[in-house]
Amino acid sequence: MDRSVTPRQARGEAVRGHGTALPGVDLAAAVGALASGEPGVAPLRGLLRVVGEQLGATAVSLSGGLWDRAPLVWSAAGATMPTGAPDTPPAVQLAVGPAAAPLAWVSLWGGDAAGEPPATVLTGVTALLAVVLDRDRRLRVLEGELSARVAELAEQRAFMECVVDSLPVGLYVVDRSYRIQAWNSTRESGLEGVARSDAMGRTIFEVLHRQPAAMLKAEFDQVFATGQLEQFQMESRAFGALRSYRISKIPMRRGDGPVTHVITVGEDITDWKAAMDRTAQAEKLAALGQMSAALSHEINQPLAAARNYADSAALLIDRGDGARARENIGQILSLIDRMATIARHLRNVARKPDEVLQVLSLPEVIADAMQIVGARLDSAGAFVVRDVPELPNSAAEGARARPLQAVELVRLALTGDRAKRAELAAPHPPRA
Repeated sequence: MDRSVTPRQARGEAVRGHGTALPGVDLAAAVGALASGEPGVAPLRGLLRVVGEQLGATAVSLSGGLWDRAPLVWSAAGATMPTGAPDTPPAVQLAVGPAAAPLAWVSLWGGDAAGEPPATVLTGVTALLAVVLDRDRRLRVLEGELSARVAELAEQRAFMECVVDSLPVGLYVVDRSYRIQAWNSTRESGLEGVARSDAMGRTIFEVLHRQPAAMLKAEFDQVFATGQLEQFQMESRAFGALRSYRISKIPMRRGDGPVTHVITVGEDITDWKAAMDRTAQAEKLAALGQMSAALSHEINQPLAAARNYADSAALLIDRGDGARARENIGQILSLIDRMATIARHLRNVARKPDEVLQVLSLPEVIADAMQIVGARLDSAGAFVVRDVPELPNSAAEGARARPLQAVELVRLALTGDRAKRAELAAPHPPRA
């Protein structure tokens, strides 16, 4: 009597067992191994062996469906093989999981699988395998997603490190314990460079030991306490020539929380500062050129007067009037002093920024300007009302341009150019 069950019959029947114990089978151990979540396919092979021995089968396999691994085959010949299922159709084939989309198929060759106890065993085994294989599939999907996410994060981290290392500035980050958490490649180069491996995890005071620890700590504490950006400039001869640097200390927060880290950026601004100085000097020279016509009048007038006094002095000497001749010579000397004063003011305006600065006061600046345009005011019958507040003296470079601007304002006041007066009278921010 042929007791084989076709795959359709096996999938369509729901056989309920009566709990009959079958001797000589370590089914509990096999089920326990599967339930423990032991990795790999060894527990599955063990279960196939138990099923095959219990049912007296010649071979049992697990394959097909959503099972994307090589088929697992147990053979009564004594070998548990990854491949090599019999070529003949199986006596029984049961779906693991839903029949419409099975997770795998359990196939059995030979043996006694048509009776009620064997059918109960196979039904229970497939139900257990459905749980195990579904768990395994989900875990592998999660592992794949996790691996992809880890790879993505690693790529993003490598990209950000490349961005930070490509910046033409020195950059490092310290936490509230003053320990270095980031150190870009620019900080590794140069005579005072420190390798990243030697800087990471150490305190900033250990790495930058040449700088006063108290000063460094105060700088970081200020940013941690206020949460505000701090910037300052410094100069160094570490590379031989004098170099200028802009140091920025930037607070770093996570969300709306307190400052957790301070990002320090050091930028070499030597070339930028030199370009700004050249631009400022060019602007002053351009302004001086524009003023040349007005200032030439202030020079030519005393020259013409000095010539007249000299001619008169010569006539007075010929007449023997030495007293009046000395008066004329005194007037000539006064005019020469006046021209020397004007020339000195112009020289101060045109002076380059790397020359030594002297402390100037605002009243002195205005007095210098009035000295230059005094004759022009007298000839025009005009006067200047001075209302100068008491201000501290300043050695700022911008103070040198003020006499020239004051002269230009007076000239424009006399000529009536209101638009230009407004432009020159606008406040000019001091240069850092």
